[in-house]
Amino acid sequence: MPSKTVRILLSAVTALCTLCGCAEKADSLALTVSKENIEQRTEEIAGYLLNNDMDSVSKYLSDDAVKKELNTAADTLKKSSGSLDHVLAVQDDIRNAGYAYFNSDNGVYRVYMQYDENMYIRASSYSVQTQVTVENGNAYTQSIIAIGPSPQTDGVLTLPNSTSNPPVAILVPDSSEDTEKEYAFLAELAIGLAKQGVASIRLPLRYEVYPELAMDPYAVTLEEEYTHDIAYAIHIAETEAVNASEIYYIGHGKSALLSLGMTKNHFELHGAVVLAGSYRGYEEILLSGKENELKAQNLSDAEMDSELSAMKQAVAKIQTLDTEDTDELLLGYSADYWKQMNAYKAEKYINILSVPVLILFPEEDAEYSYETDYLPEKEMVKKKSLIRTESYKGLDHDFREADEDAISKDMINDLAEWILE
Repeated sequence: MPSKTVRILLSAVTALCTLCGCAEKADSLALTVSKENIEQRTEEIAGYLLNNDMDSVSKYLSDDAVKKELNTAADTLKKSSGSLDHVLAVQDDIRNAGYAYFNSDNGVYRVYMQYDENMYIRASSYSVQTQVTVENGNAYTQSIIAIGPSPQTDGVLTLPNSTSNPPVAILVPDSSEDTEKEYAFLAELAIGLAKQGVASIRLPLRYEVYPELAMDPYAVTLEEEYTHDIAYAIHIAETEAVNASEIYYIGHGKSALLSLGMTKNHFELHGAVVLAGSYRGYEEILLSGKENELKAQNLSDAEMDSELSAMKQAVAKIQTLDTEDTDELLLGYSADYWKQMNAYKAEKYINILSVPVLILFPEEDAEYSYETDYLPEKEMVKKKSLIRTESYKGLDHDFREADEDAISKDMINDLAEWILE
């Protein structure tokens, strides 16, 4: 039983909450978490935002710190003649959330509201909805397709006009800070393949489309970042006008680290491609990137050691997570995330492959190293009949020459020929 002092403090807090309306708020507005209640509450709050009624919105906040984003949303909607289009409820093991989509003079706005266990808003964000557009050419036809679990993202299906029942490649982006550049690379690759008779489904980065899903680093998962959407794309390929017995996974950069593991996790795949990837773990790639960044600053060895000490310790912990767990974030990710990444390390799959793999590497890649990533892997797989390797002089991470805007035709030719053989 609480001490007398504690009971007095609890009574005082209760009295204060009553005076401030806290008790009334909890009684009148608290709801059981359900998809139906999420949808209902999101629609109600969306109406208040449209009317710029922040007093009413405030009643649903678990913390006033959440109010800033919603204030911005309400002001923007007022200025741009916004109207509610629809709401979307999301309930899963990670979060309970609602999306409100508004049409306006300036495009589609999206407001995200994450709810606590009593259905009060504990986190929110506001953004302009990215609109995916596609163009068709004489040699290919493109269309937008819905990818993944709710909230869905927009993928792009590219079909060659000259070929019926073509093989299809799942094009998966690198996790890049310059997403526009990465998407342009995949779009150009998709068109290049289509011109040679290969269809493709290219995916966006879910955390780029919905950055609010990654607000809590402990909620970030490899499944949500990549693997769920990849699985959806593979199953969509089985329903489109393509050859469902010839589905290929093509990863670039970070997503290429998953390529070999994908062949074992998805029996539907006929093969996999590693574009500018590595046999090393992602944690080692991040460490190498930091080392290169510091070397460019001409630091002394002592300064380098000091700067890298904490990062090296984190890398060591990541590589022993099979035997030692931790609650701390390691290089910005949770232990669970790193366990998921560790499960996809190429070295686990090189000796148990049952489908062909193609490894293509640009020798002037600034993100991955020809000497550290490609050459050791080439040596490692040289006696593996299912694995073919090829490198390209003078090409950067996106398989372009320094003074060229277009992707290397040699790379696209090699890739298409390998798929079609």
